[in-house]
Amino acid sequence: MSFTNCWGIAAKSKHKDQAIKFVEAMTTVDQQMAFAKAFGVMPSRQSAGAQYTQQFPADKAFIDGAAYAQGPVNAPKMDSVLADFDAGLQGLTNGDPKALLARVQKNTQSALGR
Repeated sequence: MSFTNCWGIAAKSKHKDQAIKFVEAMTTVDQQMAFAKAFGVMPSRQSAGAQYTQQFPADKAFIDGAAYAQGPVNAPKMDSVLADFDAGLQGLTNGDPKALLARVQKNTQSALGR
């Protein structure tokens, strides 16, 4: 799975031009690399991928995986399923991965009415 930070600007904002400039500044390659260094996150811009893998070669698989990654499921009733999955991932060192995946599948199908 891949998670991104999203920026939004209210359509009726009194300061729309400034908000756009702020978002543009926060999404430059230099700023994305500053976030990577400060918070340990990979950049959300594809154009920063090469610079990121040069500075963080051990994380190259994350950059490579972004091409086929999927975002979080935003369907109704999925919050509890994903919370349970997150808890299961945290306990995976002592848990059973197959059982966790089976539980996620069952809970997802139930939440989606399938």
